[in-house]
Amino acid sequence: MATRLGQLTHSHAVWRWATPLSYLGIALAITAPVWLTQSPRLLGASADSALHLWFLVFMAHALARGRTPFFSAAATYPHTISLVWNNADILLTLVTWPLALAIGWVRATNLLHLLLLASGATMMAVALRPHLRSEAAAWVGGLTFGFAPFVQGQLVDGQLTWLTTGTLPLGWWVAERAALAARRGRYRVRWGLAAGGWVAVQYLVNKEFLATILLMVVCVGAWPLWRRRRGLWGILRPWAAVVAVAVPTAGALLAYPLVLLIQLHPSLRHAAGLTPVKTYIDLLSWVLPSPGQLVGLGTHHALVAYSMWWPEVVGYLGAPVIAFALWTMVRSRQRQLVRLAAAIVVVGGCFASGEWLHVAGIAIMPLPGLLLRHLPIYADTVPNRFAIFVDLGVAVLLAIGVDRIVSRHHSKLLPLGLAAILFLPWLPAPMLLSGGETAPSLLPPVFLSPMMRSLPAGSVVVVAPIAIYGDGGPMLWQALDGFRYRQPFGYILHPDSSGAVTNFPYPSALGQVLVAYAEHLPAPALGWAAMRVDLMHWQVRALVVVSPLAAPATVALFRSLTGHPPRSVAGAAVWLLAG
Repeated sequence: MATRLGQLTHSHAVWRWATPLSYLGIALAITAPVWLTQSPRLLGASADSALHLWFLVFMAHALARGRTPFFSAAATYPHTISLVWNNADILLTLVTWPLALAIGWVRATNLLHLLLLASGATMMAVALRPHLRSEAAAWVGGLTFGFAPFVQGQLVDGQLTWLTTGTLPLGWWVAERAALAARRGRYRVRWGLAAGGWVAVQYLVNKEFLATILLMVVCVGAWPLWRRRRGLWGILRPWAAVVAVAVPTAGALLAYPLVLLIQLHPSLRHAAGLTPVKTYIDLLSWVLPSPGQLVGLGTHHALVAYSMWWPEVVGYLGAPVIAFALWTMVRSRQRQLVRLAAAIVVVGGCFASGEWLHVAGIAIMPLPGLLLRHLPIYADTVPNRFAIFVDLGVAVLLAIGVDRIVSRHHSKLLPLGLAAILFLPWLPAPMLLSGGETAPSLLPPVFLSPMMRSLPAGSVVVVAPIAIYGDGGPMLWQALDGFRYRQPFGYILHPDSSGAVTNFPYPSALGQVLVAYAEHLPAPALGWAAMRVDLMHWQVRALVVVSPLAAPATVALFRSLTGHPPRSVAGAAVWLLAG
């Protein structure tokens, strides 16, 4: 017996070391392109990847100079905006900053992506272990959650804060222990502090994620509580002590950022999502591979036509995963955790589908998402991001199903075989593995030239093409240059004239023209006097066109505004203006 227990203990120890290491290996394989290039390349193909690096560098820049890291006019000069609106990554900054001092910000941010991928899967496996007999089943659950196509899409999109998925199973783990403390009447203060701390951490990392988690908790828990409404006080009373500690703990930790949020926020309607774009997941997208999968329909996916960017609408699960999850639901339906997971899948899937159920792009029937637009805080919540809850529920179901099979057959190879069958359709497409979804991330030589270095620190510089949703280069360059200059045209969220939210520049005569050029649209009527007033009002010291051959219209515009040709500096066109 002792030998048997020793073998089991040794087996558990091996799994607990092998699990995070295996996830690190998978994350390294997915992010391999950025590690195999001589010059650093930033993960993510959208402007959001540059924006998140901008957040990290700016917050470190501000903290190093003793300034508040939550306000900035660096990319919206002369307007000051709140970075609390933008889900700026204050905690991720503190993690990344020491790494950046050693290997640079681009490589440190890429390493952060890798660690977040592995930590999400690891935390899910840890949260599942108390409910399973097999460590291998917990490993499958972690793999399901941490590397789902939704997460792969966020990686391609450069959504750093939506790679912090590990906070969701961490919250589950804390909630289970808080519930146990509440029932037993022991350690209630300890787990109340932990619960309040988790809320604060989740808010600082991704407040939109926190808002959606709270909504899911209410929606999934409403029916069971209603069924037991006669004994509701008896259910909730043990929680009183835990909640009494958790609420003031979270309030104390979040007091400062909440005050900042209210100070300059356009309205509470936009407190959670803060995005001007609504994207949803089509019903067929749960079954049909996305353009990001190896076995798929490619970038001409029929269901991408009505979406701005395919990584935003990835809800793919695939027929094998769906079939196995349904099998688990039927065979293990008596388990409370199975019923809970199924409810999470259904509710999360409804919200992820948006305000209407769409089939092949055609609206079929209204969904509960219609109500969100009328709820304070949730007006701008992005529907497709509820897909992470579908992945959570499916991960639980798959882990329980694998555990059921493994416990009967006692095979160590069986879970690996099941994982291969289930997740083979999830393999990323070559464009992700080959580096096609990364972009060069070096500072253009013009910013290192003596001419640009001669400008006083804090000078206002117009860099073109300007940063918009399709190109975050100017934001990236400003960050890599250590915020030596400010710019009036940044890709960053702020209130527009109506109090809603936009990521386009503040309205100006020059901005209208440069936005049209950046979007390759016909320029509006040129108001030369108004554009010159903009330059004088902002006290612009330099105009820089980084790629003049690719932007002849911008070169001609700046030449007419200044009345003289540019200087060619390290392949860029530069105009110096009087201070």
